[in-house]
Amino acid sequence: MWNDPLVVGIDLHGYEPAWLPYNVAARMPYLHGTLQGARKGLRVHAGEGVDTTNEMLALVMYLGNRPAGSIKCRIGHGTGIGRLLRYQNVPSSAWVLNQFEPLIRERFPIEVNLTSNKVLLDMQYNDHPLGSFVKRGWPVVLGTDDPGVFGVTLRSEFEAAIRNGHITSKDELRKIIADSIYFSFADDDLKRQLAKKLAAGIKKAGG
Repeated sequence: MWNDPLVVGIDLHGYEPAWLPYNVAARMPYLHGTLQGARKGLRVHAGEGVDTTNEMLALVMYLGNRPAGSIKCRIGHGTGIGRLLRYQNVPSSAWVLNQFEPLIRERFPIEVNLTSNKVLLDMQYNDHPLGSFVKRGWPVVLGTDDPGVFGVTLRSEFEAAIRNGHITSKDELRKIIADSIYFSFADDDLKRQLAKKLAAGIKKAGG
């Protein structure tokens, strides 16, 4: 499976409260070594369907202690991180957020799936924390999660983000697209091709 070119990474999810720190410590060295050796990426659900994100944050912070560039990782959904932002005046939330934010800025983008969160979590588009992520300058990647089930496209997700005030400027839009390329699980050659295509498209559109 790891040598299949159609496999770019794995999605680590399930019953989030079960991801206790001792489970993380026991399982992650093997998983990390396997992914690094196979040059594959990892998508970690960080608080999609639970009220606390401590267990998943412990998992991502473990990855954050690995050498930079050793593994490509993105945070799936990140709605639990939105709850940290909402309650950042609470000391415990503020502490976790302060530990977590540098990892997001430098190495771990948040993959946002607006329609999936609306359907599965009843989180309305305008209540989603995406806008808060964007305003803080965090790297964000928009996704469809499961277009075959939700009947959405990447274009419709961008339209929902703009229509509901999460993306409010051309600069924000360009940054999200550029970050999507930079933090993708694609190889470096394909990333360079996509970045050139983006630059050409921006130039053609007049900036």
